[in-house]
Amino acid sequence: MKYKIIKSDSDGWSFNDDVELIRNLGLDDDDTFLKFLIQIPNITKIDILEYFELAILELCYFYEPDMSRNYYIHEELDKKFGENSPNATYASEFYAVMGQLFLAGFIDFGVEDGNLDELGTDFDTNLSKIDLDMTLYEKWIYFRNNYFYNKKIYKSGFDKDEYENIKFLFKDMWRHPCTWLAYMPWICITKNGEKYLKEVLYPKIYNKYKNIEIEIDDNGEILWKGVTELDQGTA
Repeated sequence: MKYKIIKSDSDGWSFNDDVELIRNLGLDDDDTFLKFLIQIPNITKIDILEYFELAILELCYFYEPDMSRNYYIHEELDKKFGENSPNATYASEFYAVMGQLFLAGFIDFGVEDGNLDELGTDFDTNLSKIDLDMTLYEKWIYFRNNYFYNKKIYKSGFDKDEYENIKFLFKDMWRHPCTWLAYMPWICITKNGEKYLKEVLYPKIYNKYKNIEIEIDDNGEILWKGVTELDQGTA
């Protein structure tokens, strides 16, 4: 059978997540797409970081930074430290790209409550704008360390006693990470981020992968076609 890496859909295109293809490559249905991507011959670090850019900008439309967990390989993580492993991991690479996008003004983080699809996401209380007596870079390090590395990314709620002890701090959430949850602060894409995603990143990634095919014969042998073009695209 033959498969394309890129498939057309109602929004234009997306990476092929066909279940049969994933299984033929020896992966589980719930494996991260990254595990599939790193099997492509000639794939490089540049390609992986570029995919992380795409993943981060797209997850912004869901507003939930905890969805980051869907994009890196959990088997790499230290059982004791998790995302805060002292070793280099895809998770640390993912967060590094996220920080670059924040510093570039392509993404932001916020704490305002309500329907963001109706209200929008450009608030004076967003992390990029609010005065915390920190530089923009310091704000990112503060957010990264407290949200990802101190495991707020896994916190789904507060028990009654916990809430009673911190409820008076919610009016100043940015200064009190003890009030943060997996879905709050939220993440969003900015106008400049959308411009970069649609005008630069989408065309670049599409052109890089559009001609790559996977052919799997009756014996399960895998033949990759079009990967030389991927190699040229990362030069």
